[in-house]
Amino acid sequence: MSIKTKTVVAAKSWGWRHHGRDEWAIQDATFEVLPGETILIVGASGSGKSTLLKGLGGLLEKQSGDEEGVLEQPGQVTATVLQDPDSQVVMDQIGDEVAFGLENLGVDVEAIWPRVSEALARVGLDLPLDHSTAKLSGGQKQRLALACAYAMEAEVLLLDEPTANLDPGGAKQVKEALVQNAAELKQTVILVEHRLDLWRDFAKRIIVLDGGKIVADGPVAKVLDEQQDYLREIGIWLPGDDTLAAGSDLVACTSTPAETAVTARNLKASYDQKTPANETPVNLDLERGGALCMVGENGAGKTALALTLAGLLPPLEGKVQVNGTSEPYALPSRELPAAVGMVFQEPAYQFVRGSVIEELRLGAKQRGRNLGFARETDDLVQYYLKKLGLEHLSEAHPATLSGGEKRRLAVATAIIAAPPVLVLDEPTFGQDRNTWLTLVQLILELRESGTLVVAVTHDETFVEAIGAKTYVVEGQRKNAAKEPAIRESRLNPLTKLLMLLVMTLPLLASIDIASATIALILESVLLFATGNARHLRRLWPLLLVSPLTGISLLLYGKPSGQIFWHWGPATISESSVTLAIAMVLRVLAVGGPAVVIASNLRGIEVADALVQIAKWPTNLVLGAFAGMRLSALMISDWRGIERGRRSRGLGGNTKGGGHSLIRFFGSAFTLLVLALRRAGVLSLTMQARGFDHPVKRSYARQSKLSYTDLLALLLAVLLPVTALGLSAWLGYFAPLGMRL
Repeated sequence: MSIKTKTVVAAKSWGWRHHGRDEWAIQDATFEVLPGETILIVGASGSGKSTLLKGLGGLLEKQSGDEEGVLEQPGQVTATVLQDPDSQVVMDQIGDEVAFGLENLGVDVEAIWPRVSEALARVGLDLPLDHSTAKLSGGQKQRLALACAYAMEAEVLLLDEPTANLDPGGAKQVKEALVQNAAELKQTVILVEHRLDLWRDFAKRIIVLDGGKIVADGPVAKVLDEQQDYLREIGIWLPGDDTLAAGSDLVACTSTPAETAVTARNLKASYDQKTPANETPVNLDLERGGALCMVGENGAGKTALALTLAGLLPPLEGKVQVNGTSEPYALPSRELPAAVGMVFQEPAYQFVRGSVIEELRLGAKQRGRNLGFARETDDLVQYYLKKLGLEHLSEAHPATLSGGEKRRLAVATAIIAAPPVLVLDEPTFGQDRNTWLTLVQLILELRESGTLVVAVTHDETFVEAIGAKTYVVEGQRKNAAKEPAIRESRLNPLTKLLMLLVMTLPLLASIDIASATIALILESVLLFATGNARHLRRLWPLLLVSPLTGISLLLYGKPSGQIFWHWGPATISESSVTLAIAMVLRVLAVGGPAVVIASNLRGIEVADALVQIAKWPTNLVLGAFAGMRLSALMISDWRGIERGRRSRGLGGNTKGGGHSLIRFFGSAFTLLVLALRRAGVLSLTMQARGFDHPVKRSYARQSKLSYTDLLALLLAVLLPVTALGLSAWLGYFAPLGMRL
């Protein structure tokens, strides 16, 4: 198909089918996108919207599915923001994250950091540039992903539900930034959304999907006017439908039991049991059949509070009681689902079976235990499959579902169990109007039966629809003053690594006390002279290990000379005392610099040095660095998975979760599936931010060597030379392996 010069995208009878699926996600799509167009892609949950957006961004890998027809792009710079904020983080600090795309596009170094700061300000992420990306909430990560896209100033901007995780104020701010960017840069903007209210006055064209096919394509006003009933029927949120959905379409809850379900006193939550997530202590008295929605800005600590109420995090301060008696965190895993159920912000954390139907069957079995009868029939499982539009996916693995389908399944596995208390984190994310109404109706029915519902949400219509009271969570106040984007180190990272090698390896040539003592004294002087004494606190593992090593050699080293003590196989002799002292000093002399230097190294700085100075391949180094960040995320995922299994009653018989092999391998398999998915999204993210862009890459940090580096290396060489030389001169030098 020939493409006009001014066409951004042209599709002719294009289709895509994901591997492992019989149905085509997109089929027979034919359309063109012109420069400067603003387009909304809408449709029911699972209708193929995200797949189409990935196709437009060139992010569908050929080996991951089957393709038909033609989809062509002339090659404009395109920035894409996908659905999963967690898996779209490449770097470990927010400033570097935004700079990554600019570096890939070859932006001048002088322009990178001003554009980074401006993009972060536009999305309202008012944090220091060196703030850790691992410490951001889900909504903050979504803002960060949007900042990355804005900073790139791409010709084409593709966004998948860009405001889904944002508080109302944040959503409005992001929209204003998008409108401003599009006008200034004359961008082509294509975004996937379920709700039209926020974007109706921005988008000029709408593409409607139903069952993977384009059923409408035209001006927004015209399509809405002519096909209003049809659009509402397939689940599109039309302007004004918020009020309708919260009113006549739902059955109100009339249950008002007086029995207390949850009590919280002076409660503060924390992920690390050190830093409180919420500013103000929480005090609550909630009755069965009631509903409470926790609202507040992104990063305020709502999710941490939800996990604490659900017995999945211990309180940092205060206490929680469920059903008047039990502290939920103290309950064994097998007893927890009978007290409180949980729907996680990341649905994958709570999936513990290999198919959709088995997930629901597990919930149905728990329902039987909660309500006091022996078994649950498959009728209820089939009811939920049909009710939530998951019938055709009953045998599918939960990991293969779309974002909206995963959310519905996660809510269903908790609702079907009928717990007396249900805690939900963003339950309506990714839902079309029809599935939203269904979820709300099921929650209202649960309330009617006496269940207390506690939800974390930014969906104001949901709050109104379930008749909930609201509780505003106030996060910890942070100093928002921006710190310098680049913290210049006196020494290049490569210099530090070379210093570590030349300072420590020669010390392994001798096992005597004198050389180790001299080396330790010189290292301490160097440590204080260079202002690194603050890192001494990081030496505690070394201070713990080295004496244990010494004790082992003291008791079981080969005895010689005077014998001081003997009992069984343990002997303390003159030589074992000398060897033990020498080994303790040697471990400190070799390990101390390693700990201090490692504390001063940042991964991105090492990566820049390896690429710019050592001339290692850019793709190899940065790909490895992104992989390391993903490995760190796996630790967080493991904790989330363990909490998920505990919430489903499969975490062992203690509050910590037990240690059975079955539980371990179950969690490990879930982690593997999640890691593979995250790796795929991360790869697409790097591609979407120009990682394979055919231009010479620029670097926000210029990695160079200086005379200071040369002087530091000379000092590092002199240290072991001095230590070993003085030891030999004093007559203490003892080559490794020689008996002391």
